[in-house]
Amino acid sequence: MEDATFASRADALFLWSGACLLDQRDKKVLRANPFLLSAPEVVVECHGRGTFIAEVQTSGGMKVIGLTGSFKLRLADEETFTELRPGELRFVKPYGRGFGDLVHLNLETLISTAALIHEFPRDLSLETELAKVTLEQIPLVTKRYRARVGDSRTPETFELKPLPKSIRNTHWNTP
Repeated sequence: MEDATFASRADALFLWSGACLLDQRDKKVLRANPFLLSAPEVVVECHGRGTFIAEVQTSGGMKVIGLTGSFKLRLADEETFTELRPGELRFVKPYGRGFGDLVHLNLETLISTAALIHEFPRDLSLETELAKVTLEQIPLVTKRYRARVGDSRTPETFELKPLPKSIRNTHWNTP
């Protein structure tokens, strides 16, 4: 958890502010009921096995980023699922507006800069999985931009913030 206000139970996390890293890599999770993740204005059913980051947005919605494995996400009042794989970001819009467009993130940069990933202890198996998905993504990335996805202050928009010059990556292409 990072600067989070939350409540939890075995099958649910109620996140009112802040961010969390959800680690659902145990094989038993595939036979369990869906995990419920909620922000002030959204409730998402999470089916699948892996890890992801979730962050409450100013709009009351949520930003969800896949790290490992694969998840099917569904809003509590919808029948269709939305996929979430490593390196994919989905905004969950508040007030029943569904999921935002798919955004692809550079896992190499995300994993090296995200406080939820590198400032907390994690086990060797998660380290190995993160390294594997990062290596798998490298040949798939054809163009990179020096920006990060910020907050969603309104239900229909999100911020793109330029990265500072001090963050260097030898693989960056300038558009």
